[in-house]
Amino acid sequence: MMKLNAKTESLLYILLVLGGALAVVRLRWYQLMMFLPTLVALLMMLVIGRDGYSRTGWRRLGLHRSGVRAWPVAILLPAAALGSGYLVAAAAGVAVYTPLEGFTRVGLMLRYVLLVLIYTLSFSLGEEIGWRGYLLPRLMAFGRRKGYLIGGLAWACFHYPAMFFTDLYLPDGNRLLNAVVFTLMVLALNVVLGELRLASGSVWTASLLHSAHNAFVETVGIGFRVSAPAGHYLVGETSVVTLAFYGLAAVWLLARSRTGTAPAAG
Repeated sequence: MMKLNAKTESLLYILLVLGGALAVVRLRWYQLMMFLPTLVALLMMLVIGRDGYSRTGWRRLGLHRSGVRAWPVAILLPAAALGSGYLVAAAAGVAVYTPLEGFTRVGLMLRYVLLVLIYTLSFSLGEEIGWRGYLLPRLMAFGRRKGYLIGGLAWACFHYPAMFFTDLYLPDGNRLLNAVVFTLMVLALNVVLGELRLASGSVWTASLLHSAHNAFVETVGIGFRVSAPAGHYLVGETSVVTLAFYGLAAVWLLARSRTGTAPAAG
């Protein structure tokens, strides 16, 4: 086992996750993708570093706190950010909404709640234990803003193999432009997730927000059909409206944080 400092651990973790993401996509092990950040975190903690052999190391992941006071924000913010984009697209006439066949309004709500619950305990948690549980505290060794920039770019790059080598993720429209808008959105969302996670001390808050974001797209967003090219950049995760919403939230959260830097993870 090696004793590495927080900056070295952060960069090594990012390299391993990004290399793993490319390998998973090329091998078509798509179901493994969402759990890769946690698997690499376990590798770092148990094989490369020493965190996994102490109670403190596991507590740093933020699994021991619920962060329940931040749950309303975690649930409502994605609905507001994504919903604004869908409403603007519909008002502009570049997207048309058709509810999922066979679902009443109550049924759609139940679908959304069920997806949030399932994702929070599985797929989203599989990412968040890695990105916001393991990596985020270590990235604070670079300073708060630089740490968010590094983490956000890494998180965006994590999605690129699926975006460019498969049709599973954001296949419509110009893929390069999709990647640019998506990256900017992720940079903003990463700050929001990070600030809530650091303020609450809980990775569950991040997992809940991540789940609410994905579930909203898969419950409401799936009903929208783009009727003009501009619609691709007003709906979903490539929406400039959603980007602006998360961006403003990120700026506000950073402005209210006590300092522009944070102490390094121990």
